[in-house]
Amino acid sequence: MDFERFDRASALYDLGRAQDALREFEALAEQASSEDDRCLALLYKANCLEDLGRVSEARQFWLQATAIRTSPYSEVLDASLCIAEGKPEEALKKLKNFLIDHVDLQSASEWNAYSGAQNELGRLLFNMERYREAVGPLEGALASTRAGQRWQICFYLGVCHLFNGKLEEAEAKLIESLPANRSDPWWVQAQYYLGCVYFKQGSYLKARWSFEASLSFIDDSDTDFKEKVLSWLGKIPL
Repeated sequence: MDFERFDRASALYDLGRAQDALREFEALAEQASSEDDRCLALLYKANCLEDLGRVSEARQFWLQATAIRTSPYSEVLDASLCIAEGKPEEALKKLKNFLIDHVDLQSASEWNAYSGAQNELGRLLFNMERYREAVGPLEGALASTRAGQRWQICFYLGVCHLFNGKLEEAEAKLIESLPANRSDPWWVQAQYYLGCVYFKQGSYLKARWSFEASLSFIDDSDTDFKEKVLSWLGKIPL
């Protein structure tokens, strides 16, 4: 395995450059000197393809990889692909079983797979609006996530706490989730939910500021979201 190239491909993926990372992993798969190296490159290639929305191709490369061998990472990727394929209940079962069966994982790479499974499960439960159930796996994922990658999990946790009625916890996590770039869609969403938190706390000046800040940076084409923000602003006492 060309570990320098593998690290470069992984860094590209972490930067959100899935297409560039895909090219690197394709080259690594072609140049692999062992079946294990080829298996790993194929799995990462499948992961990139999933991110690019090419789910059926991703599944085919996952099948090629797992025909060589399976691993904790391949199991988590399988569940993630199930979600992308529109099979949330199957993914839910696989992720829960994975977390039970692999609770004793110790090595760094395997623990990353365990943390990844917690993250996948938490986000899946979030999308299913099962906010109370989502908190545990999201907190588990957050505990073992590097500082620069925490903000998305903090966002999901903040929204969960909001819907669960834990407003102080919601405020703290949503503030932690705010990206530095105000034009980032995640910043807009976080400000909107902060507005909801402040409104429920009776902090109407803060709520107005957050809703108006969100409104200022919403994409003009997102009319439904704009109407939702304006609706909340209309509820704030003058």
